[in-house]
Amino acid sequence: MKINTKRTLNLLIGIAAICSGALHAQTNDDASSINYSIVFSNGLSKLNASEFPVSAANRFASQTHNLSMSADGDFAGISWRARALFSRDDVHTNGKEFRIKELNKVWTVSDRCVISAGKRILAWDVGYLAQPVGFFQTQTVLTDLVDTAGNSEGLPLAMFSCSVGKQHAVDVVYSDDFDESSMVNNRGLRQAALRLSGYRGQTSYAVIARQVKNGGYGFGTTVSTTIGDELELHGSLYAHHGSTQLLHRGLVDSAAQFWRADPYLPYAKNSFSTQALLGFTWTPRDFPIFTVEFSHNDNGLNRAQWQRWQELVTYHQKAHQTEIPKSFRDGNLLWDLKTINQQGTRRDYAYVQVQGTVADIGYSIGQKLGLNDRSIGSFVSLRKELNKTSYVMLALSHFSTAKHTEFAYLPSSEAVTLRIGSSF
Repeated sequence: MKINTKRTLNLLIGIAAICSGALHAQTNDDASSINYSIVFSNGLSKLNASEFPVSAANRFASQTHNLSMSADGDFAGISWRARALFSRDDVHTNGKEFRIKELNKVWTVSDRCVISAGKRILAWDVGYLAQPVGFFQTQTVLTDLVDTAGNSEGLPLAMFSCSVGKQHAVDVVYSDDFDESSMVNNRGLRQAALRLSGYRGQTSYAVIARQVKNGGYGFGTTVSTTIGDELELHGSLYAHHGSTQLLHRGLVDSAAQFWRADPYLPYAKNSFSTQALLGFTWTPRDFPIFTVEFSHNDNGLNRAQWQRWQELVTYHQKAHQTEIPKSFRDGNLLWDLKTINQQGTRRDYAYVQVQGTVADIGYSIGQKLGLNDRSIGSFVSLRKELNKTSYVMLALSHFSTAKHTEFAYLPSSEAVTLRIGSSF
């Protein structure tokens, strides 16, 4: 029997972390905590009715069911999070996975400096809709903006942090995601960054420099400020020279064709590309909290590229009219679908969200708008605190499936997620 070393190591580390956390929680409640959650989710895809055929051959499942069990905690300067996932779809594909989502240790060097190392999420950005400077975190996905399903995952990194004076700090980070080669959503990169941050009055700010091995360099900034007691403004900006983006060759080559090998290649870019986010949160007294954001990403597909991609899909769909084998067609359609980025495939988006509480039930209602083609995604979540340590949460999402719009190609057009959590 062949042993998968990576999975075995992951499992052993996870069991050790969970057992150690549970033991420590029993012996020293003041210095540790453990949270548990169970998540049930059901996703429905309407690709069959819009753009893509659904069949057992190409494995475009029209319905998925997931059950996950997660635990996280901290003790003695170690924080951890682990998840076991069981999935099934309507083409009778079963899957199971155990992953260490985070496992990080912090050492105090002095009263001003700390060192941390391990696998963790490092959230530098100030945005909800997008994170232009979120280099060391899983980016927000369209189908689960608040990560109800617990899919977020840390990156392996080491960080040295020091406070400078009373109002400033410096962070130096190095990350090498050697165990991942996808180059999607910050994965598979070797990168380093320097961040200088501070605050003055009601305003906090940061400037950042970043270097990616074989992927260029960039500079960014974040700012957030409050005006009075009710209005908060925030924004982030990042300019990168070079690219870590993977691009389908069909968007570059002049003639549509069928590929026998993965057609995605790193997209070489010898100029600066910009990502930006601007938003505000209004918190009026006795009224719901209102948030609006706008985002732009130069690396998204422009109008010509989007049209070219749709032409490529149409060309591959019409393969049944030729002698091209169906399995060959389905394989190329799968590669086509990889262009759809769940962080956003096009360039410009807007997000509107209303949050509040009614009868002790917290609610959040939001809409994400694709400004380039009027795609619409709607989200509703409800949360009820059962007692001081337990809660239940229900999240619903729906995406417009109007023909030729971006959201019509998402792997899940509708989703229902139930989350039950408790802490000890």
